[in-house]
Amino acid sequence: LSNPRLISGFVTVVLAALLIFLWTASTFSVSAAEVTGNTRIDSNEIGNRSGILGEPIFKVIPSHVIKNIRTAFPELKDVKVQLAFPNQIKVQVVERVPMITWYQDDTVYWVDDEGIAFIPRGEAPGLVQVTSTGAPQDVLVNPDLPFYEQKFIKPEVVQAIINLAPHIPDGMLLIYDPDYGIGW
Repeated sequence: LSNPRLISGFVTVVLAALLIFLWTASTFSVSAAEVTGNTRIDSNEIGNRSGILGEPIFKVIPSHVIKNIRTAFPELKDVKVQLAFPNQIKVQVVERVPMITWYQDDTVYWVDDEGIAFIPRGEAPGLVQVTSTGAPQDVLVNPDLPFYEQKFIKPEVVQAIINLAPHIPDGMLLIYDPDYGIGW
């Protein structure tokens, strides 16, 4: 094997075969995501919405996985993704803690202390109940933020509702009106 072209051709074929093996072998294919930190969202749901199941580990881009999961589950406050060879994906999530159940236009939202609204999932007893006559108007949409980080109401309003809730007379509902504010 003294011919340089023959040697380089042989090396190219071997490397191409190795690349095809690595790309297609089930050993390197992601079959599940190990999810931690979740309480209300099922781990399998998070794994299924990650967009990486069945893909080779070499093709996984953690930032894309984070975006897929955050988009599918706006109730997550934070998501971290780690890759481990040969085919392990570790996803660590932090769920938003709901403070308020917000009723508006036949829709129910949970709202956390940052004013982020999300669809209820699971159980969260003891939330302050608020009925709204219209959408909050004093929060501006920030085009630089993804939708799952957009404020629904100001955090100050959330805190005011939490502070006011213990003082509501029995049998009365806490009401939010975009023009008049909070009352009962």
